[in-house]
Amino acid sequence: MGAFVLATALSLRSLRLALPPLSAWKVAVDPTPQDGTNTVPFRFWHYPYLGTTLEVRVGGLSEGDAGIIDAAVMAEVDRLERLFSVFDPDSELRRWTHREIDQPGPELQEVLAGALRWQRWSAGAFNPMVGLITARWQQAEDEQVEPRPGELAALASSIREPRYVVDSGGTIGVVGDLHGLSLNAYAKGWIVDRAVQRGLEAGPPCGGHDLVVNAGGDLRHVGPRALAVGIENPHRAYDNAPPLSSVIIGQAATATSGSARRAFHVGIQRYSQIIDPRTGTTVQTPASVSVVAPDAATADVLATILAVAHPGLVLERATKLGVAWLIVDQAGSRRANQAWTDLELAADTVMLNAG
Repeated sequence: MGAFVLATALSLRSLRLALPPLSAWKVAVDPTPQDGTNTVPFRFWHYPYLGTTLEVRVGGLSEGDAGIIDAAVMAEVDRLERLFSVFDPDSELRRWTHREIDQPGPELQEVLAGALRWQRWSAGAFNPMVGLITARWQQAEDEQVEPRPGELAALASSIREPRYVVDSGGTIGVVGDLHGLSLNAYAKGWIVDRAVQRGLEAGPPCGGHDLVVNAGGDLRHVGPRALAVGIENPHRAYDNAPPLSSVIIGQAATATSGSARRAFHVGIQRYSQIIDPRTGTTVQTPASVSVVAPDAATADVLATILAVAHPGLVLERATKLGVAWLIVDQAGSRRANQAWTDLELAADTVMLNAG
């Protein structure tokens, strides 16, 4: 599996960022060839995949080898997106939730088990059954009538206990109606991780090249060079706006959750599409949460959890996992842990040295 293993194979207490030392950063981001090989990445764009535009970047290889890696990445994304689709009646997830098959395959089992662990870790701030509440908010937007608070509370109460269980052997047992199950806030990052792994397997065995898969902000990078990542300003969510923050990452992933680009509109009110599964209400603060973690699945799910559950002990618990996080509130104020500050300082150092 390479240097990284998927979050579902890790103890939730063992996550740590795999970042290059500061002394390596200037060399790592220097595009000047060291051995005659072009390190300027080839970029490939694909749409629509995983509900967004998907970018693949390959550096340190010929255009032909980069194209082979891109094809392998996209073949894996396409395969897994079909497997996890809630819309395709032939997808494994849809067939399992409709009880057409008794047991999901090993990949769906892994994601379901991981989602259940994060539900427990977050005390319900992440819940794979939140799709039931999302559907109610979508109905509200369609009908232009706000849901009643009591109705939302009842929906939240109905999904508080998991509707499936996982035994010690990984077998999935269904204990409730699975209508509304959605793995989006976890499976998207998981698919990115698997696609990166397939890309690495398709590349030259000598290694030494860089690969980035970016699915609308769920980004994973592997390779010897560090990567500068700009974080969108949620109050200026324009493609040409300068980033709110820039960080340097090594072999790691980033994800951002926020309400800047997507919302429900009911009458004159705008409601975030981030929903607190514990109450059924939409989360109006913070404006955005960004996370750097060892893998995209962890970054993806923690960005959602921190958006729902902050402030509180969950921030301290996330820091203990070894991840970096940045929270921006609706007034534009920032809050970050030391790990994030260190990555920002590294980015500043690189920019200074490059200049």
